[in-house]
Order: sequence, then C-alpha cells, then structure tokens
Amino acid sequence: MAWRPQDYLIAGTLDNAEPHKVTGLMYFIGLPQPVSFDLDGDFHRDIRGA
Repeated sequence: MAWRPQDYLIAGTLDNAEPHKVTGLMYFIGLPQPVSFDLDGDFHRDIRGA
C-alpha cells in the first residue's frame, strides 16, 4: 500500500539538475526538520523540465 503524503506536506523541492541524481527537501506537518532526498535516477519524461 502506498503512502500518499499530500495531506501532510507543507512545502518542498526536488531537483534533477545533475544527470541521474534527484535531491531535495520536503517539510511535513508534525516533523521538526525537513526530510532530505538523495536519489539515483532521473525524473520521468512527463515532468522533466516542468
């Protein structure tokens, strides 16, 4: 079962400026610090550059 974070998400950014790497921060209700992302891969073509 997937977790749908939209009800808890305050703000955030994801960046795919470096090829094959996605980084970012997301701020959630109830968490004192942001959650950081450091992922391998690229955005799917339907959101790339959007």
